[in-house]
Amino acid sequence: MNVSPPPTSCSGLLGPALTPVGAVETFAYDLGGNLSRHVDRKGQVTTYTYDALNRRTSGLYADGSITNFVYDAASRLVAAIDSLGGATENSYDVLDRLNTQSTALGTMAYQYDALGRRTAMTAAGQAPVTYAYDASSRLRTIRQAPLSPVALEYDAAGRRTRLTLPNGVSTDYEYDASARLTALTYHNPLGPLGDLAYTYDRGGNRIRVGGTYSRTLLPGVIDTATYDAANRQLTFGALSLTYDANGNLISDGTTTYSWDARNRPISALTAPASASFVYDGLGRRTSKTINGGRTDFLYDGADIALELTGKTVTPYLRTMNIDEALVRGGNAV
Repeated sequence: MNVSPPPTSCSGLLGPALTPVGAVETFAYDLGGNLSRHVDRKGQVTTYTYDALNRRTSGLYADGSITNFVYDAASRLVAAIDSLGGATENSYDVLDRLNTQSTALGTMAYQYDALGRRTAMTAAGQAPVTYAYDASSRLRTIRQAPLSPVALEYDAAGRRTRLTLPNGVSTDYEYDASARLTALTYHNPLGPLGDLAYTYDRGGNRIRVGGTYSRTLLPGVIDTATYDAANRQLTFGALSLTYDANGNLISDGTTTYSWDARNRPISALTAPASASFVYDGLGRRTSKTINGGRTDFLYDGADIALELTGKTVTPYLRTMNIDEALVRGGNAV
């Protein structure tokens, strides 16, 4: 999405934003400085309400959908109820740590130690995932039966130096004097698999990728590409790309895309294939339907913990870093 940030006006109550392509979007604020109304470049109006403590209690969107937010006496979010994506409910322990999060798909449960570190997570009906740390609170092992543990090692500066997966495949990490990652080397129990090497300029920008894996899965060469004044790509070889007024891609020359009133992709069509998507009140994609086959997702924060396709349950094993999946359905990823 290509969305301009809300501008600051003299009153703080209303501010128009001129975009690179000349369209206008407007933002209105209440007396508490909370964003109360937004009109995007497609003319779609979103309104927000707040309680006396300036907590957002609802968002009403141009398509008529609404998300309501409920808080407890400690101002913790206990429910996000979306008219399209259903309800997400949270419970907390006495130290304000997330204890459970429940949706129609099931419940995620968490445990912590005296230092506030996560020690266990259980995803709806799955074996618990447990976490162990060293004296410096660095994550050292991740376990989920019946898999072998994931092991992590670090250097004296706290940088990760090795990651070993349950199948025995390991990754070694190397750094330069500026703590920039310079190499990744992959091994299995029988020996080396391959490597990646990185080179940087004086400004710290990565300028080269080398190693035996450096060209794996690279796309073919495209001779020509053109862009508009908003830096949107207009052509990709022989294909033409088009966008809506909000900057969302609606066609890439082979696939057409549609977006909801919240600028989220809700469908893709490459005839005869099709896909559609549904989101929860926190903006997470909770289901996809591809050519009639539906998959639902249960989340651990912003990351997928489980996929459910019919009666098939596919769990993920992850670190607690965003988008770092280690095992999917029992297989390393």
